[in-house]
Amino acid sequence: WWEHDEGWERYNYLYTSKEIDGMAKAVEKLQEPANAEEKIKRDVYVFFNNHWQAQGAINAIQLSQKLGQPLPQNFPEDLKKLLELS
Repeated sequence: WWEHDEGWERYNYLYTSKEIDGMAKAVEKLQEPANAEEKIKRDVYVFFNNHWQAQGAINAIQLSQKLGQPLPQNFPEDLKKLLELS
């Protein structure tokens, strides 16, 4: 984190598919009801701070997909291909 020539370099990171998989598992575990009386999943919020060149937005989309969330209807096809999304 501290070993960069420029401050912006700290945010220049794109999480790997393996790292996103791990995040998805953690989110799913956090969503589980706390006890038998709870019937619905809990809300979990994830924030990405790797915002250099929209990398946080890319990773948020990838995590959403891993969690089974649909892409918006107007999501650009060329961007789907670039990000290897379904």
